[in-house]
Amino acid sequence: MNAKIYSFQNAKFCPNFCLNLSTDAIEKRGIKPIQEILDRTGGWPVAMPFNKWDPDKTPWQRIDKEYMILIGNSAFYNLEYEIDLNNTKRYVLTIDQATEYPLSRKRLFVNMFEMFLYDDDQYTLGIFRMIQAFAREKGYVLNRRHLIIDVVEMLYFELELLEIIENGKESHTVSDNFERMTIEQLQKWYDNSGVNTSTAKIDFLEMIQYSFKMANIDINSSEPIIVYNPIFLHKLATLLGKTSRRVLVNYVQWNMIDKFLLYTTQEMRDIKFEMSLSSYNVSNFIPRWEICANNIRMKNAVSYMFVKEYISDNVIHQATKMVEGMKEELGHRINRTHWLSSSIKEKLMEKLDNLQTQIGYPDWYKDNAAVIRYYDGLQIGSDYFQNILNCEKNELLKSLTEFRETVIRDKWLDFPITFIMISVIPAAELQDPYFTHILPDAINYGTIGFVIGHELSHSFDNEEICLCFIQEYDLIKRVTKSHGIPKTYQKNSRNNRCVLSISITIIYLMSQTKMGNPLSTIYIQLNGYLTEDENMADSIGIQIAYSTYKKIAKQKPQTKLPGLENITNDELFFLSFANSNFNLKIG
Repeated sequence: MNAKIYSFQNAKFCPNFCLNLSTDAIEKRGIKPIQEILDRTGGWPVAMPFNKWDPDKTPWQRIDKEYMILIGNSAFYNLEYEIDLNNTKRYVLTIDQATEYPLSRKRLFVNMFEMFLYDDDQYTLGIFRMIQAFAREKGYVLNRRHLIIDVVEMLYFELELLEIIENGKESHTVSDNFERMTIEQLQKWYDNSGVNTSTAKIDFLEMIQYSFKMANIDINSSEPIIVYNPIFLHKLATLLGKTSRRVLVNYVQWNMIDKFLLYTTQEMRDIKFEMSLSSYNVSNFIPRWEICANNIRMKNAVSYMFVKEYISDNVIHQATKMVEGMKEELGHRINRTHWLSSSIKEKLMEKLDNLQTQIGYPDWYKDNAAVIRYYDGLQIGSDYFQNILNCEKNELLKSLTEFRETVIRDKWLDFPITFIMISVIPAAELQDPYFTHILPDAINYGTIGFVIGHELSHSFDNEEICLCFIQEYDLIKRVTKSHGIPKTYQKNSRNNRCVLSISITIIYLMSQTKMGNPLSTIYIQLNGYLTEDENMADSIGIQIAYSTYKKIAKQKPQTKLPGLENITNDELFFLSFANSNFNLKIG
């Protein structure tokens, strides 16, 4: 089988392995693949008889290190890398508080044993059922008292971890809440927390070196690292220091198990759904085909086949013209802004001129051989779970390898990177309902035009305007306390408060009528300051899209939709915008 056929058939086979339950292959394997991982790392104490687990044999740190190369991260913090703003041609390591955790609960318990008084607590029942399943896999019979204590302590620990993570998120929104250190300085900072117990010990250099060893990359203690929200690490040390080895190992193992449960049996997927229903109010069971589609690991191969089939050169050309017109309109608005000084306008216009917009798909998708080479070394077989592990390892290896490579400024990512002046309009948004080239301009500008305007605006929101005060194009620096904030920014902040107030009011009124029954309404007080930049991008984005559309409408005759001839073009624009961005569910 030639390389081309093999690579693209693999992309098609992956979801088929996931869907093909008629052979009972996945059901027959059961949870054994996860149990094999547990066995290699000393087991899951909560699913073992109390005397079967040795707390001195496998500390949580060793397990967490192994999982760094299995799932790509620690159970307690994120180790990643980003573009180094001191030198935008290279990457720099980052460490931040964790953002994913399996046991999140909506309610806190005054008495941590209170949860077991509720017979209908699907979340707690789900945990018990899952633990019992892993115990049966090993032929163990568990002591109920020990089991309850283990589960409660694990839940209680997770709630404490969640508390410091959530508090850290809010402080992380402050632009100067970071420190640039070396790994050696990071270690000293963590050790200076004053917590000396063995459960709090973390060797950051060892963890990072172990990960990058996969890619044959050397890391030493002088390697720079950006530490976001540094105080989080001291809080983490305190929490780890007061927690037993058993609880920490239980949590680290559960963190791994949670990542892979969906790839096992129907029973495990049902339990996960019931737990989600209890904790997150998930109301619809996700069908198997959707789970399989969402977990396709050969995304570039699938994307390549998609754009080859559905995205024409004409679509890319029309979208490119829309972007150019909207960039021109944004430039006019910058020049007309009365509260910006001439020097700031000049810097903003320079940035706009250099702003790159990636439309549709990467250029390398045009090269069949390049797509095939991307998956060199990836093994796909008939074992679905092993395929998942192989894909995880392949993606992690590629990510680690890129760390020492020169930054490619126009590299495609899954998100826009405004601080290096790149915005992304993916191919998926260049089709119905966002874009259809045969429909009136009013519809396309009200849908995909708004999306384009939103992304363009992010390059000039509060954070980006601050950067313009202190940067030249080739020397991008972070805002620090020593720079101060000019009066210009203060004027913009006053303008933003109006948008912020309106946004909160609209969201509040929508939630008031969401269920169609005031008696059953749940009112949610939102912190609009956390979404201020998104609110501003929405506001500016729709204005840019509308103004650009009005110019286009003057240049050529506008078509009407059959049956909607009585609707004006302006009305059609805003109806299209509303239809593609708002959803009201009744009942």
